[in-house]
Amino acid sequence: MKDFKKTKTNEGQVIIIAALFSLFIFSAIFSIISSHTVSQLKISRDLSKSKHSFFSAENGNEDVAYRLKNGMDTLSISGINTNNSIVSTTITDVGTGLKEIISSANTDGRIRKLKNRIRISTGASFNYGLYSGQGGIKLDNNTRINGSIYSNGSIIGGSGVYIAGDVYVANELPENPNAEWLVYNADFLFGRKVGSEDHTDAVQSFRPTASGGFLSKMDLYLKRVGSPANLSIKVVSDKSGKPDKNGVLASGSISSSLVGTSYSFIGVSFDDNPNLVSGNLYWLVADMSRDDSNYYVWGMDSLGGFSNGEGKYSSNWTTSSFINIGGDFDFKLWLSEGNGVLDSVHIDDGLGGIFSAHANSINNTNVTGDVYASSFSNGSVGGNIIADSISNCVITGNASYNSSTSCSVGGTQTSPTTPPSDPPFIVTPISDANIDSWKGDAQDGGTISAGNFTPVDGQTLGPGVIEGNLVITPSISVNLSGVVYVKGNVQIGNGAEINISNPANSAMILTDKWFSISNGVSINSPRVGVGHIMMLALAACDGTVYEPQCNGEGATITVFNGTDADVLVAPNGLIRVNQNVFVVDLVADKLKIEENVILEYEMGLTNVNFSSGPSGSWAIDSWREIE
Repeated sequence: MKDFKKTKTNEGQVIIIAALFSLFIFSAIFSIISSHTVSQLKISRDLSKSKHSFFSAENGNEDVAYRLKNGMDTLSISGINTNNSIVSTTITDVGTGLKEIISSANTDGRIRKLKNRIRISTGASFNYGLYSGQGGIKLDNNTRINGSIYSNGSIIGGSGVYIAGDVYVANELPENPNAEWLVYNADFLFGRKVGSEDHTDAVQSFRPTASGGFLSKMDLYLKRVGSPANLSIKVVSDKSGKPDKNGVLASGSISSSLVGTSYSFIGVSFDDNPNLVSGNLYWLVADMSRDDSNYYVWGMDSLGGFSNGEGKYSSNWTTSSFINIGGDFDFKLWLSEGNGVLDSVHIDDGLGGIFSAHANSINNTNVTGDVYASSFSNGSVGGNIIADSISNCVITGNASYNSSTSCSVGGTQTSPTTPPSDPPFIVTPISDANIDSWKGDAQDGGTISAGNFTPVDGQTLGPGVIEGNLVITPSISVNLSGVVYVKGNVQIGNGAEINISNPANSAMILTDKWFSISNGVSINSPRVGVGHIMMLALAACDGTVYEPQCNGEGATITVFNGTDADVLVAPNGLIRVNQNVFVVDLVADKLKIEENVILEYEMGLTNVNFSSGPSGSWAIDSWREIE
């Protein structure tokens, strides 16, 4: 008789063995699949961290280049934490007028290094691929900017707006200066010895009027003799009727490349925005090293009509006595309120790039990296945040704040905290002295046309002056040599090409009025040398005034579909981008990008140099990644 109990037991063992065998097979398959997935995730994370290190190293490299260009203090930096990367930067003198910058970034063991060399050169230079003045930037729906931005005015986006780069928004200036003195009847030479008097440093006291505010910008009425070094500017507190050497509130620099041999007001921005109290006495210090052959001249009022201050000089403002000049230096002072806004933008490239945002107020904005603001609301932060107030937000990293409403924080929370300073106002990288010098170069070349002018295919223009309009017809090719100064408007037809006759030099078309650049125009493309072509227009257009004062879009420069535009500059007005455009550098008082437009500019370019004009800039000699 069959043992029923034993049969049941054997069947149960078979089932268990089969189940275990199946589980083993499944586990092996799962292990293989999951191992591949984990490996891919690790590779993805490593790549993201490596890219993070690259961008952080680039930021450190560009920061040093910016400081050198503006004559600011530059020390080797070690262990600076930026966007969760440890960045170290070293600066080495490798020859006369030549420096080497090595920047290394470490993100969780993923190290990237960049090295560039910069040399003393001549002309105007740019520190940001895209710079906007007080008019700010308006981005219509579904637009995109590929590259970092510095704007002295608010950046306002719409639906589906992306910026693939770091974003800085400074506070806008009021229309009128807070304090100024403009009476000119005498010259004061400084940075040199005058007879038996050592005029190395010059100082001017002042009192902010009205309600005071945050220091943003000053203008000094200057000219130069020879090629002096960059001029170091400081704003310091008062101590018993003289500048307090221990009371430096803000520092800045005037590049000698911006100062001409004739007088003009030259702007200076500062590394910090201290709050200057109405009625308190402060000092503006122009700090120089003495050079009796290369120096500056400051316009002054010898009658001393400025009731809220006085001018003095010293052989060394930190150690020596001060002597009254018997009058006042000419200057302008702007104080601002916290009004820089970044609104309705994604700071993201969609490829894992990590970018930061800096503004007084950031609203309705998602940022992949760190945020520095007075207030942040209705958005997300992929890195850390430092702010006075945060609301309706998601913070992936750490949060330092004074007040929080409806925010989730993934990292540590610190409160209270010291909110960050707003990004400083930055002066336009082209001065009136630069423009006058370029016009002089063109005038030295003679007259190209006494009226309107239309070049023929293959013609070379410049240097020279066109008294009327310049019309470049469709599909022709024109070469530029030096500066072409147009007193009328400039119209460039579809498919036209504009190139440099010698790619080792730079060239430009400068107009007192406006540009209209049509579809598919090629300006210095492909770039085969170090030279660039600048399109510089001076009309003050803001999108509300149309022909004849401004072009058909109410702008100073309009660029249409598919144009490769090299360098576009409208220091007083609006640049309007209608369709996809590539530029190397773009400088405007105001920028308007139409719907569904991608604006792309050359990354990693710290400055572009133009050979005409005053001397004293730093220019990129080489740039490469070394690890």
